Amino acid sequence: MSMLLLFCLLLFCVLTFQPFFMFSFNIFFKLKFLNSLDICFVFCRPSEDDIKVLKKELIRSQQLMDSITQEREDEIAGHVQMIEKLKKQKELFVILDSEERLCSEKKHLEDELQSKTNQVEELFTALKKNESLAEENSINITKLKNELQVAEESDLDFERERAVQNRRQFEEVLSAISRTIYGRHFLFYLFLLFLFKMDISKQFGRKWLDDTEAVSCNGCKKAFSLMFRKHHCRMCGQIFCASCSSHTAEVASNKNPVRVCNLCYQEILSR
Repeated sequence: MSMLLLFCLLLFCVLTFQPFFMFSFNIFFKLKFLNSLDICFVFCRPSEDDIKVLKKELIRSQQLMDSITQEREDEIAGHVQMIEKLKKQKELFVILDSEERLCSEKKHLEDELQSKTNQVEELFTALKKNESLAEENSINITKLKNELQVAEESDLDFERERAVQNRRQFEEVLSAISRTIYGRHFLFYLFLLFLFKMDISKQFGRKWLDDTEAVSCNGCKKAFSLMFRKHHCRMCGQIFCASCSSHTAEVASNKNPVRVCNLCYQEILSR
């Protein structure tokens, strides 16, 4: 019972004096805070030496910051310069690569031009050689034509001369026979007359072949050309090549040895 009364009394006091206690505690804490501020101001206020030191530290810090900033700016400028240098080197490499390609193309074009020049020079040399050969062939053709004309004229002159000599020799033989018809050489001259008549009959019996009628050698049958010339046999009148008419012999129609074919040469040897 007494405990209950004590509790009730305490509760009454608390309820009655609660506002006062709350106000008192509030005032106390406020005063305590102000006092702490004054103490902090008194103890935390810097001296002039501290201010000087702080200023020096501030200046040094500012200088250090400026130095670091300058270094960073220099590094950035160096990087920028390096980037610009790399860009220029890249552009230079591109230009050098283009110049190298141009040099390669120039070298290729120069080689092709030299090759074409050599071909033109070879063709020009071949053309000059062909012109020289053509001129030489033209000279040879003219020379062969002249020789052919001379040979044809010589053949005609030879035939005329042979006819005159045959007539003169025939007249001489007849005159000799008439002078010695009763002499001891009668038989000998008859024999000469017989041989001469045989020679004359063979010569007049055989036709003197014209050059236009002969297209090949009468001996080896090889076709005639400008280089493979025609030759008359002075005995039979036929046309042979140089190989098939390479012999010379004395005949009654000419006092000098003349060209004869192989067959006529064998016939002369067999007499």
